[in-house]
Formats: sequence, C-alpha cells, structure tokens
Amino acid sequence: MDDLGFHFFPSLLLSLDALLLSPPWPSSPVNPRASLISLISSTVIAFLYWFWIELCYSRNGFYPYPIFSLLNTPQRIGLFAASGVAMWAVGAGLRWCYRVINGIEADPTLECEEDKKAR
Repeated sequence: MDDLGFHFFPSLLLSLDALLLSPPWPSSPVNPRASLISLISSTVIAFLYWFWIELCYSRNGFYPYPIFSLLNTPQRIGLFAASGVAMWAVGAGLRWCYRVINGIEADPTLECEEDKKAR
C-alpha cells in the first residue's frame, strides 16, 4: 500500500490535475526543439536520481530498491536511460490526452512555421 501512496496516487492525481484543471496549452510548442529539450531534461533528471541513489547507498550500505543490487553499472545506465525516455513519453502522452479532452486554443503569436504554411 505504501507504493500506491508514493507512486500511483500522486501520478494519478497530478495527471488528472494537468488534464482537467490546467490552463490551455498552446497549439504548437514555443520552441521548435521543445520535444528534444524535454527528452534531454527527462534523461538528466533520471541520471541525477541515480547519482542520488548511489549517494544514499554509500551512506546507508543498501539500496532503496532491491533491483539496484541485482544490476551492474551498464545495466543501471540502461535502466535510467530507459526511465528518462519513459518520462518523456508519458509527458508526450499527457499532452496528447490534453488535446483530445480539452481541444486546442490557437494563439497566433505561438504558431510555428508549419502551421502558418498550412493556411
């Protein structure tokens, strides 16, 4: 039940908040490289978390999750790289769900070149 309180319920409630209670998102990203920036940011956060876990291990003598004691360093790199990509994919999925549920409010000041050419 603790895992539900630490992971599931916060994820569920924050997703519902983003989908149902957030102000409108622009129809296109302000920065054309927003997707790449988001992917890099997510992966950096995942690796910073890994460094934090290793610091905790160095002080406590055990990992907070048993899987880390089963993996070697290359496997951990793969795990945290995949976690960063998964975090990015969940963010993209939430943005897609937001568009499906709420639609899009077009803001001409935020349109990208492709949107302008489509007209």
